[in-house]
Amino acid sequence: ELLSAEQREQAAVIINALREAKAAFKKGQRNAAELTKIVEDHLADESAARLDYVAVVDRESQQPIEKIGDEETLILAAAFIGDIRLIDNVILNRKQ
Repeated sequence: ELLSAEQREQAAVIINALREAKAAFKKGQRNAAELTKIVEDHLADESAARLDYVAVVDRESQQPIEKIGDEETLILAAAFIGDIRLIDNVILNRKQ
């Protein structure tokens, strides 16, 4: 089953939520729970998306982290648009 044109537009809410969290990271937020909450709140405002999960993880190990340090870090989200589960991620922190 594929997304309809309307659902494809609605699916953009996932990347937009992740980008909002990345903007907070760039402004200095390093607490994973706070970044996760930004994504959860953004998606809660969108009736078309049903959140499955959000996680901040170490890019190499894929293990969840609580406080972001120097390690390469991703924020991941999965949500349902209709019956289709979509997954996306954004790199928060790259090794220098």
